[in-house]
Amino acid sequence: MIYDIKDKSDGRNAIFEFLCNRKFKSVVDVGGGLNIWASPYVTHCIDINQPKKYECKFLKADISTQRDWDNIRSIVAFTGKFDFSICTHVLEDIANPSLVLQMLPQISHMGFVSFPSKHAEICRGIECGTPEDQAAWGIGGGKYRGYFHHRWILTILDYKLRLFPKLNFIEYINGLEWATRENKDAHFHELSFWWKDDIPFEIFNDDFMGPDGGTYMKAWRTEIIKGY
Repeated sequence: MIYDIKDKSDGRNAIFEFLCNRKFKSVVDVGGGLNIWASPYVTHCIDINQPKKYECKFLKADISTQRDWDNIRSIVAFTGKFDFSICTHVLEDIANPSLVLQMLPQISHMGFVSFPSKHAEICRGIECGTPEDQAAWGIGGGKYRGYFHHRWILTILDYKLRLFPKLNFIEYINGLEWATRENKDAHFHELSFWWKDDIPFEIFNDDFMGPDGGTYMKAWRTEIIKGY
């Protein structure tokens, strides 16, 4: 189940306090090898990138592939589930976030998940860089929506995580004017939740890009406004 949903960038403070008080034997960071922000308490890291400056046991895995998760599950079957897992700003980046959402409850008893809010992913001017940056990137001028490198937009509705493919039509679609910086508190706005036992989730339209482009686009625009 999903609980303690927060739509401000303060969820991590609660994690630090919680981990400090509980003193778990095993805490795993999934996908955070480049930035293990809870490093004082993290004992293991599962990622394709090996942490360079953190003291924890590294379990190399491409978390978008079932084969690598099978290897992780075999380790967990021997050692027991992790007490707690952390997965922050990972799901929006990877090719197969649904696999991670299925695997997290299989390797840990409970955990914390966070990601940029839909407002950050749809708002224009979040990640544009200077004109010099844009020229170096080869993208030309303009205020693009959200973060260039993200594949998914995530929301929560009725305590269920919803994943929307971040497709190119969002640069041109009308009806997204509600996503502005003025509607939110911070430039980098974060949505987070805690979970225990399982993580209810769904991919918009069952990951079917149809029945045709226009119908799909209209439904996407209508549904993404719901929930957090």
